[in-house]
Amino acid sequence: MDLFIKGKKLIDNDIVKIKISFINFNGSEDTGFIEVHKNIKDEVIKIFNEIKEIRFPIFKMKTIDNYDYEDEKSVIDNNSSGYNFRFVNGTNKLSDHSIGLAIDINPTQNPWIHPSALNKFSYIPGKKGTIEKNSKIVSIFEKYGWSWGGNWKNPDYQHFFKG
Repeated sequence: MDLFIKGKKLIDNDIVKIKISFINFNGSEDTGFIEVHKNIKDEVIKIFNEIKEIRFPIFKMKTIDNYDYEDEKSVIDNNSSGYNFRFVNGTNKLSDHSIGLAIDINPTQNPWIHPSALNKFSYIPGKKGTIEKNSKIVSIFEKYGWSWGGNWKNPDYQHFFKG
C-alpha cells in the first residue's frame, strides 16, 4: 500500500466532524461542518462560537469530501474548511491540514499570496469576510494558541494553524 494512503488512513482515526453555527454573508445564522483533530475539537467549537458572537461572516463551511478532496475546488467555491490530507501546493511537504490542525476561512477574500498558490484572488482589506492583522478573528484564534498565516513572508490570509 502506498505510504500516502497508509498515512491518510492512520490520521483519519484522529479526525472528528463538528457541526458549526456561523453568520453567513447575508448576515443570517447558518450551519456547516468542519473536520479537525480530535484533541482540538472543544477549542474549535469555542473559537467558532466567539467568531459568531462578533458576527464575522463566513461564506460557507463544508468538509473537503464535498470537493473530492481537491483543495482547489474548495478554494474556488470560497469554502472554509479544516482537515484535508494533502501536500502543500507545489511541494512534497504535508500541509498543516493533513493532521487536522489548520483551518482556512473565506479563501476568496483571504488568498495565499505565493507564486505556487492555487488561486489568484486579490486581497482587498475592508471587504466583507476579509481577515486583517488587527481583526478580532485573529485575536480569537491567537487567544487559543493558534497562529495566522497572514503574518508570513508570503501571506496566507485564510490560514490559521495550531502548533
